[in-house]
Amino acid sequence: MMKNKLLIACATAAISMGAMASANAEEANNWYIQATGGLSLGSATLHADGIGVFGGDELTLNDEGFNGRIGVGTHISNNVRIGLEGGYASFSEDATDVKVWDILAVAYYDFNNDTAFTPYVGLGAGFAQQKVEINGALDDQTSNHFSMKVGSGVGYAISENLELLAEHSFQYNFKAELFDDIDTVDISAYQNQFNVGLRYTF
Repeated sequence: MMKNKLLIACATAAISMGAMASANAEEANNWYIQATGGLSLGSATLHADGIGVFGGDELTLNDEGFNGRIGVGTHISNNVRIGLEGGYASFSEDATDVKVWDILAVAYYDFNNDTAFTPYVGLGAGFAQQKVEINGALDDQTSNHFSMKVGSGVGYAISENLELLAEHSFQYNFKAELFDDIDTVDISAYQNQFNVGLRYTF
């Protein structure tokens, strides 16, 4: 009798574990798309290494502008997501315009709980291209950068598949040469991005 009860208990546990594994596998296969946009507080530093291209050795730009991002990814566990994101941002100061395009591999950790709100943190790394135009001095100078970002945010479940997002991220584009023919001029830049948007999970 005791042996039969033990077998029943083991079978019940096995069925329960199988159901949980199936649920986790299904969750891990969920794909999502998302789009966000908002305010970008940008800063760029152009360093001329003493040749006076900008009327001095260095030119620093600080201004706000627009940024937008789109992304696609998948859940690899109940809490971890990975994917790809592309973004565009622009800002200007006086007669100088800066435009940034990027594509990043990203990873996020979701702090799942029993509420409709899901906080998350994330990081990303990839490639960014910056275009700088200084009216009257330089026209459409392009530089390619290694780029990294860290961020955090919160999602609010509007429905089973749709979330409203609010997030902040800090993105840094490492120093790179601005000119092909003058290797003493370089540029680095960073952005603080404050975005809202939507994520749809299939």
